[in-house]
Amino acid sequence: MKTKTFELSLIGVVIATTIVFFAGAAAVWLMFGAAWTYGLDFGTGTRADWMAGVGTWAIGAGAIYYAHQTQLQREEEGRRARDRDRDARARRLDYMISKASLAKRQIKGFRALPEGLPEGGNTLETLAPKFRETKIAALEAAMNLVVWAAEDVATLRAADQARLENVLIAMIEVRQFMAWCRLEEFKGKVFFMAVEEALEKLTREATELEVCLLAEADRVMLE
Repeated sequence: MKTKTFELSLIGVVIATTIVFFAGAAAVWLMFGAAWTYGLDFGTGTRADWMAGVGTWAIGAGAIYYAHQTQLQREEEGRRARDRDRDARARRLDYMISKASLAKRQIKGFRALPEGLPEGGNTLETLAPKFRETKIAALEAAMNLVVWAAEDVATLRAADQARLENVLIAMIEVRQFMAWCRLEEFKGKVFFMAVEEALEKLTREATELEVCLLAEADRVMLE
């Protein structure tokens, strides 16, 4: 874009130089009475009339050139404003895509189990209460990182906002089952396994949102 700006400036300099050259040449010719007719009949007007005409022509040409340059400047400013807006939208989408990706990965961390657990307690369903408590605490800390700013959400299309709402609803369900796990002091397995089921739903909703946001990001960059 710098090359284009330079080309426009060079053209402007050429035009301005041409105007000044011809205006100056005409003024010298008229002031000193130079014979520069080349077979043309300029009539019987006074030298002052001709000088006034040349001055009017030079002013008009300068006004046209100035208007042209002003229009080019406005178009350039408009293009830069559009570029800034596009880049800002792309950054917002990238941020929301990263959050959707984080949301869909929660189930992987929840299902991961450390090695060396005692026999009979090395699955999610048979984990001891203390390990369940640790799982829930880690999941809650990770989910606290999955947040979307209201001003970013407002830039989404209605369909994508609806998909994001589905993700938020799924996250609420996960948190509700985690709260019930705490109420029973992690002793029962029903609510603990319900957390896994809610995470599966969250994964599906977050994956759909991520795919749509990636498509929107591609569309924005092509504008």
